[in-house]
Amino acid sequence: MLTPPFIWDNIEINEYKKFYIQLFDRITDSNKRPLSVQKFIFEKWHDVIMKNGGKDTLILFFTKPFFNWSYSTVKQLRRAFKNSIKNILEK
Repeated sequence: MLTPPFIWDNIEINEYKKFYIQLFDRITDSNKRPLSVQKFIFEKWHDVIMKNGGKDTLILFFTKPFFNWSYSTVKQLRRAFKNSIKNILEK
């Protein structure tokens, strides 16, 4: 229900970002937003950047308002770094 209603390959990353920002802002008041909701949205954002981020994956990993050290993992950071490097070397 909370996943984007569009096809991965046809949407620009900025459209995903707009979608998740709207979702992030509408779920609850920013001062009372549960950590679990923030983490869920960050994980969805991480899926998007891993698929569509290309060489900018690492930069996009730190996108506000999604990123927060308390709900990101070292594994996610490492995967974003590796994805960026892989895409830089392929070009």
